Amino acid sequence: MPRRPGFRNLVAAQAQADDAARCPARPGTSWSLVRRRRPISKIACDSCRARKVACDGTQPTCHQCRDRRLRCVYRAPDAKTVLQRLLAERERDFGALLDRLCSLSNDEAVDVPRRLRPASDLATALSCLGAGPDPRPPPAHVLEPPALWPRVELELTALHHAVYPLLAPLAAPAVDPADSPPGPDAAAYCDPRLRALDIAYWTAVPISDAAAAAALSLYLTRDHPALPLFDADLFLADLVDRRSTCCSALLVSSVLHLACEADSASRPDAWPLALSFFAEAEGLWRAEQARDSLLNVAAAHCLAIGCILAGRDALGRDLMAAGRRMAQRLRLLDVCADEADVDTLLGKPPDWVRFASHVAWGTYCLATLAAFNYYDEPVAFPPALPIPGDVGEPSADPWPPRPLPAYMGRTATEACRFFVICQEIASVCLGHGAAAPASLSFAEAKFRRLLAWAGGLPREALAGDRPQPHAILLHMWLHCVVLHLFRPFLADAGTRQPLRSFSSPDACPQTVSAASLRQLKHLTLIYCQAQPRSRRSPYAGPSLMQAMLCMLGGQPPDPDRRPYLLHVTRCWEELYAGYPLYGEIAQATWAVALRRGVVTGAEARRRMDEFRRPGRQHAAAPTSSLVADFDLAAHDVDAARIAAVANEFSDLVMFDELTINDDFKAQRP
Repeated sequence: MPRRPGFRNLVAAQAQADDAARCPARPGTSWSLVRRRRPISKIACDSCRARKVACDGTQPTCHQCRDRRLRCVYRAPDAKTVLQRLLAERERDFGALLDRLCSLSNDEAVDVPRRLRPASDLATALSCLGAGPDPRPPPAHVLEPPALWPRVELELTALHHAVYPLLAPLAAPAVDPADSPPGPDAAAYCDPRLRALDIAYWTAVPISDAAAAAALSLYLTRDHPALPLFDADLFLADLVDRRSTCCSALLVSSVLHLACEADSASRPDAWPLALSFFAEAEGLWRAEQARDSLLNVAAAHCLAIGCILAGRDALGRDLMAAGRRMAQRLRLLDVCADEADVDTLLGKPPDWVRFASHVAWGTYCLATLAAFNYYDEPVAFPPALPIPGDVGEPSADPWPPRPLPAYMGRTATEACRFFVICQEIASVCLGHGAAAPASLSFAEAKFRRLLAWAGGLPREALAGDRPQPHAILLHMWLHCVVLHLFRPFLADAGTRQPLRSFSSPDACPQTVSAASLRQLKHLTLIYCQAQPRSRRSPYAGPSLMQAMLCMLGGQPPDPDRRPYLLHVTRCWEELYAGYPLYGEIAQATWAVALRRGVVTGAEARRRMDEFRRPGRQHAAAPTSSLVADFDLAAHDVDAARIAAVANEFSDLVMFDELTINDDFKAQRP
């Protein structure tokens, strides 16, 4: 290279021995020195990410944060990364176990069963055989499933993460009412129009405007999004403006009866108001029941749910049946609509279509829930009216706009789509009031439809980080339906029929049901731990009961069944103050636990005595015809209902106390 004027020639420095050892020259280059590269880390803390500087990944504190005295926080790995690592580790461990077994001598191989007997997972088995280091517990923040997870569960997690996510570790299932976070401020209404409410125009029950607005706001934000029985926006507009198009005295009394029951869970003084609204709504229903209208259908179902939750099962079931028949006469339900019917509906005013859509789909969802919880006859056809909140392409959607309030999210819309699949399942499996046999191909096809529906859920309807409470309810219902779907194939534990549409060799009804039960347990724990007492919906109760009964009846016995039983009992105890139905649910569940030998008669009696203390205001004994024992319901539905199972409680307690003795007291599980 020619020398340039003004610059002096530089001579390459001589490499030191230690530099050459640390930084060997790259092949194909004549340079004797190579610049030391910064160590590459695949992860960076949040502080380094925000400042866009290199992070060395040192935990618990990187060098950048340590030098600047900053708080060093690393993000938890995403589910896909964790799953890939788990699969790689599992493949490596299985390879190590196989290599170790192949290297054993004949004498050592004979002793393998004895050495593996205490092993409960793959890591322990490797340690027992001397094929790996001693197992160490994983960090608490890492999402770790058990080492012997079925492959189909890993497949579901990888392909359908929305409903089968990796389960983060939870604290011990214990809920103390005193530790529950406080509920929202009563003045923070879900809709500002409630501040202008004049409730005395609609009801003769003495209640202040503020108390009525707070109760309505609680119901509309907590329970209504999961089961929308009417259009809340149109209802509130007419409620405040004193119009009778989308509001009536009967509907107001019925909704306030349900809303005051919800308020009673945290405010016992609201229970007398609930009774007053029930008496008023019952009298108005007797006067209005002969007139078919959208308002009367919605009022009948609101009053029916309130009666069922209060333990007035016979009246609630009659109201539900009357509302369904009225909806059929209005051609909202059980009608195979043709083009003429659609044209007739399109000719209605837009507000009528909006309100009718909510009433029709709310009736449809409620009837489908009743098919699973009561084994009622399911609906034949979904409504012809559009799904509330379903906004399609303007060019392809002839229906008027039907937006939902922001506090409802997308749960109501996705619940309607979900119940369409549930209705198809109920029509085959529960079509004649009892569990009917269905083919495995039908069950697998419907399970695939549920997974496809879950794959299209919007972010607002997911049960991930900081989910909306009513979105968690939707996911709990999903896993309950999966358990219903595959229950007929679990009777013979020794027979495992493969599910052909999955690539995992262990895909069968048993493993899929176990995966859904694990998700259901996790969701119920999250729901009860995250929600304060006033925010827990009574719609979660049947899901908790189904998870608990599956754990009590599972083989081998679930090791978490006793702490989970105490946990759900505490949740039901808090709900019992506003919903007497949970007295029957708890007593039936403890009767099953006593029958299974999980608890003693003395403990069951003591727990139920403590349970009923918050409900001292409930004068009449509640009754319910909900199905509790789903295995028994396949043969005798009436014997499987909550009332029949709960009535066994006293007999089981007495029998246990008379027969228990010190000789086999230690042998109880």
